[in-house]
Amino acid sequence: MITLALIHDLAEVIVGDITPLDGVPKDEKRKQEEKALATLLQGHPRSEELQSIWQEFEDRTTPEGKFVSDLDKLDMGLQAEIYEQDF
Repeated sequence: MITLALIHDLAEVIVGDITPLDGVPKDEKRKQEEKALATLLQGHPRSEELQSIWQEFEDRTTPEGKFVSDLDKLDMGLQAEIYEQDF
């Protein structure tokens, strides 16, 4: 689960944090992130495993994927609250 939590935003290193306000369709966002992740993991000995773990987060297909996804949403909400208090 720690690996899942660590790599779930890895593709954003290349594509940035695409939000619904950006107007990018979900399937296009997914394609961009998959391509970015493949680029970042190219040549890594655990590339396939890490891509599969990333997919677990994106698809929320396992309890761990759902849990980390929920934590990610909680983190976003807490950060928004902190930013709001600072301004």
